[in-house]
Order: sequence, then structure tokens, then C-alpha cells
Amino acid sequence: MKKLILLTLLIYIAIPSQSFGQEQIKKDRAEAIYLGHKALVETQNFKFVADWVFNNDTRKEVPGDLNTIRINTSEVKGLLATVDSDRKAIAFKGNITNYSAQFNDDNQEIFIGFQVDNYSVSIEVKSNRTVFLSLNTTNGETIKYKGSIN
Repeated sequence: MKKLILLTLLIYIAIPSQSFGQEQIKKDRAEAIYLGHKALVETQNFKFVADWVFNNDTRKEVPGDLNTIRINTSEVKGLLATVDSDRKAIAFKGNITNYSAQFNDDNQEIFIGFQVDNYSVSIEVKSNRTVFLSLNTTNGETIKYKGSIN
């Protein structure tokens, strides 16, 4: 009987500590990923790889290898698909102006903004590693993308 009580007590102690340990590992992993993204953004030398493109009610999955823009200190180069049948993609090759990056360490989110060509670009890196890029044109059109940075 004593062995059964001791075994039950041991199980009650071990299960919560194991759960706490797994939660801490998840938090540590998320923190490491956030700090990696933060360091990358601070260098102003990274690329955005799109997986999805959105425009109003339409969305389309796109191949990442063909939908990538590289941000390199002062310029942007690359190609991003659209959902517009008249204009299949937007090509970027221009100088960056008004680059800014804001870091929300408490929520582990990053906000990046800049202008290139006729586009105002905003990038949001969420705590779950999902990245959203929004392109706003001078004529009011908005195209959104979901992807990743690296």
C-alpha cells in the first residue's frame, strides 16, 4: 500500500514538472527564433519568400522559389506574383527609401516599412514565425502576401 501511495505521489509531482519543462522548451525555441529574425532585420540584408498572395477576396498559393524579393541594405530585387490575370507578377529592382524597423520584444513581433519604386511596403513578422508583406501602390491598390523571411 505504501508503494502505491509513493508511486501515485511521484506521478503527481512528475507530470506537472514535465509539462512545465516542455513549455519552457517551446518558449526558449520561440525566443531564439525571434532573436534570429531580429538580428537578420537589423542587418537590412534578408529575403522575403512568399507562399500565398491575397487581393481582396482572392487568394492563390504561389511557389516560393519564384516569389522572392531580396532586401539588401539600400535596394530591393525580386519578383512577386499577383492574382491579377492582366499583370501576373511585379518585378522589383529599385532603391529603398524611408526604411524603418520596430521591434516589440514583449510580443516577439517585428514591423518593417520602406518605399521602393511606386510601392509602400510593410512587413510584419509575427511571433508564430508567420510573415505578412503588404504592397500599397500610389493609386490605392493593396496586395498582401504570406510567407517567411531568411
